[in-house]
Amino acid sequence: MKLPSVEYCFALFQQYDVPKNIVEHCKKVSEVAIGVAEKLHAKGIAIDVKLVQIGALLHDLMKAVTIKDLTETNKFGYTPTRKEIETWRTLRTRFADKKHESEMNAELIKDEYPELAQFILHEGILSSDVITERDWEEKVIHYADWRVLGTKVVPLEERFADFRIRYAQTIGSDDRKWRSIREAERKAEKEIADALHVQPEKL
Repeated sequence: MKLPSVEYCFALFQQYDVPKNIVEHCKKVSEVAIGVAEKLHAKGIAIDVKLVQIGALLHDLMKAVTIKDLTETNKFGYTPTRKEIETWRTLRTRFADKKHESEMNAELIKDEYPELAQFILHEGILSSDVITERDWEEKVIHYADWRVLGTKVVPLEERFADFRIRYAQTIGSDDRKWRSIREAERKAEKEIADALHVQPEKL
């Protein structure tokens, strides 16, 4: 698979005025994902570490566009700049027909990196539909994202508690849905931990 450089990814962040807190989150998720992927590779697992690095870095490229009011996203101590807000408004119009950031991410890179675009789109669909059968690269990226709250690595349960509050309106009050989301990530954590022969809390 043809993959862009890290520099290309950061150029996209700059081109689309991605809010700094989202950029920092993507960097941290990529860092965590690389660490897990390298350990799995060392254990003989067939995993593309470079794909994990780039996929994780770009996973929330267009996350801001899914936010209804960017001016109210100061939870992590960051206030978007005027330029970031202006670009956000433009992108909200451009991607009005798309609901998930993975669809937007894929759209932006599909001409130059068609296979990566499909990978990012598929990983995003997996996370939305709570499908638990994933390739190792998808599994590691999604798990790393679940372990990073802002730029802080937290236990899975802490991240889930935050997720439930943050997406209460989107997902609703269906306890079965929440349980399926939680169990999907716990399953991924166990599979990764078992492959590395460590306890989940050591990941």
